[in-house]
Amino acid sequence: MQRKGKLRPVLLFVLLLALLPSARAGDWSGTWRGSLQGEANSINFELTFSDAGYWIYTYRSKSGVRQVELQSDGQKVQYVPGGGGVKTVIVREVEKSGNTLSYTLSESFERASNGYLTQNSSTTAYRLELTDSGLKVQLVTRASSHFGDKDMTTGGQPEQASFEGLLQKVR
Repeated sequence: MQRKGKLRPVLLFVLLLALLPSARAGDWSGTWRGSLQGEANSINFELTFSDAGYWIYTYRSKSGVRQVELQSDGQKVQYVPGGGGVKTVIVREVEKSGNTLSYTLSESFERASNGYLTQNSSTTAYRLELTDSGLKVQLVTRASSHFGDKDMTTGGQPEQASFEGLLQKVR
């Protein structure tokens, strides 16, 4: 009899945990669109998620539009954009927890033309949260660029920008 009394609170706790709202993979799936506001400007922003709840990264290469699901640390996407050069995207971190999803991506671009080398690199941290109002997005990016030839390279100081906003599911 005592044993049954001790199990009741545990069963009630487990039942309450099961009823708490949390993001299921299907909650993320689809395309989300909206505007993100930065310190000086705003940007139109769109994210698409797979049925499994991971970001589908869309890019345009010389061979057309491609998509890849970003689902694990260390994942690498490398392609030749329409204007030439080489673009590389590396997933540094993916973390899913309840209604939040975080990504850290490193991106680089290199192109050599007429004896000159252009190099751009950035690291962007994305924090995504499903809310009753939509998909809350916060991103912080740090970017730098360099240009040079065989004798000298020049580049500016790294720049940082932050954006945030609320996206709505469009499909």
